[in-house]
Amino acid sequence: MNQTQEKIQQLETLVQAASGDRAKVDATNELAWELRITNPRRSLILSREAAALAETLGHRSGLAYSLRNMSFCHWRFSESDAALSKVFKALGLFELTGDRHGEASALSIMGSVCNSLGDFAAALEYHFKSLKMSREMQNRQTEAESLNNIGMVYRRLGDYASALERHFSSLAIFEESENKWGASSSLMQVGVVYHSLGDYNNALTFHFKALNIRKDIGDQWGEGASLMHIGTTYHSLGDDASALDCHFKSLRLKEEILDQRGQAASLRAIGNVYESHGDDDKALECYYGSLKIAESNLDRWGMSRTSIDLGKLYLKRKDTDKATDFLRSGLAIAVEIRSKELIYKAQLSLSEAAAQTGDYEQAWLAHKEYHRVKDEVFSEESDKKTKSLMIQFEAQRAQREADLYKQRTIELAEANDALREVGEQKSQLLLRLQQQAQELERQAREDGLTGLYNRRYFDNRILLEFERAKRFSHSMSAVMADIDFFKFVNDRFSHQVGDEVLRAVALILKQNCRSIDIIARYGGEEFAIVFLETPLVGAAEVCEKIRAAVQNFRWEDLHPDLSVTISMGLSDDLTVANHEKLLSAADAKLYEAKAKGRNQVRY
Repeated sequence: MNQTQEKIQQLETLVQAASGDRAKVDATNELAWELRITNPRRSLILSREAAALAETLGHRSGLAYSLRNMSFCHWRFSESDAALSKVFKALGLFELTGDRHGEASALSIMGSVCNSLGDFAAALEYHFKSLKMSREMQNRQTEAESLNNIGMVYRRLGDYASALERHFSSLAIFEESENKWGASSSLMQVGVVYHSLGDYNNALTFHFKALNIRKDIGDQWGEGASLMHIGTTYHSLGDDASALDCHFKSLRLKEEILDQRGQAASLRAIGNVYESHGDDDKALECYYGSLKIAESNLDRWGMSRTSIDLGKLYLKRKDTDKATDFLRSGLAIAVEIRSKELIYKAQLSLSEAAAQTGDYEQAWLAHKEYHRVKDEVFSEESDKKTKSLMIQFEAQRAQREADLYKQRTIELAEANDALREVGEQKSQLLLRLQQQAQELERQAREDGLTGLYNRRYFDNRILLEFERAKRFSHSMSAVMADIDFFKFVNDRFSHQVGDEVLRAVALILKQNCRSIDIIARYGGEEFAIVFLETPLVGAAEVCEKIRAAVQNFRWEDLHPDLSVTISMGLSDDLTVANHEKLLSAADAKLYEAKAKGRNQVRY
């Protein structure tokens, strides 16, 4: 049983044990609020029961919290009108009773409903009011929720730097207070911003962290959202099989829990994947389904986004009239809700539509507007601020981890002292356990045969080094290497000789590389190297030394008839999307070396 379940069980007991109707209303409201994430249906039922009893009693504070709880549940069920009606009443009662904590919470819900409706100006107004009040009252949880919500609005407006700043701040507060639901929400929103910035690997990292927490606490709404964002990121990385798997899981979950806004978003995402594969009919079916749901829920951001997607698809099919109608409709809504991201996307497609009809003046004007708005979103100043925020966040998280490690080290030292007092025998046991832990750690990162890093460790390191090199504009070269005709060595001279060849090549690699370089046995007879702070020309010189050293090694000492050579491919192109693409580029050069006769370095 996790902490959330334990708290719910305690609140259930409080409701049963409540003495008096007022106490029962208050306990029921507290239980309903705790259930709003994991079981909003029951939360809504309990809130209605509490509201009915509170009205009978004239218990205005109890009624206010019942209405606040109901508004959140209606918002989750995409029932925006009902959510607004309830939260307006709740706000009035909170103001009347002077309950600033309740008022701040209701303002936060009001902002979330406005955000869902695409009224970003109102959403920011309510969220900033909630933030101000929560800070005045030193209510850290509502402060973190407000910061996270403000970040969501800024992201939809295309202000990614401001969005990240709020999400990182809210995440720090949620993690400090061990609020798992809040942390998962902030983690997912950081992932969404990273995706918008084209940093798909970091996006996946944050989305999977959020998904794991949401599964752990039973947040099905959050789980459905995380699955959809993971699917969208997989699609951006070109893994459409995984993308569709995640999207359909997300859609089924959202249908099960009646999350209509979520269904519209998942259908639109599935349509994007189908369209990229040229299955226009399925894509249109998904887009129209998404638009219908968005319109029924007055989801203006969803209406704009889906209209633009429909316009782009009809544009691809040369149906310029339909394309222009949908694009203009999407643009009008985007301008109304001030979403720069949607505005520049609509303008780009409208430029293409005008060019298709031969209206080159209108095409130029639309393209000019596209560049103007996009430059506002992706300005150099904004990019610098965004990167600075990323670095600050990583530094702060590293400091927190260092402090935690220091604390654990102190605790371990205290435990060691206690063990020494108990006796030498237990100290020896601790020593053996530490040695075993060190050995297990070594085995987890090393290849058992060659002593080089293994593939799992290498993949983790190159991911980090690739991101660091891109962020700080440092050079980095990746190498894929393969022993030529290695199967022939095994077949003719035995696998034992083959193992000795692998060990010898590993030793040659170590002798010719620096201690900071990352060398791994990537699989079978294949090796991978990352040369840090090294451009392509420098890396190629080292690889040529390695190639010559392998060729000139005294292989006859292993077997009189044995000779071994190696082929190597290099790349230092850090403009690619991720480290996997960098390795693929190096691998392509390796195949080129093989095709050109082996025993050579290609770059």
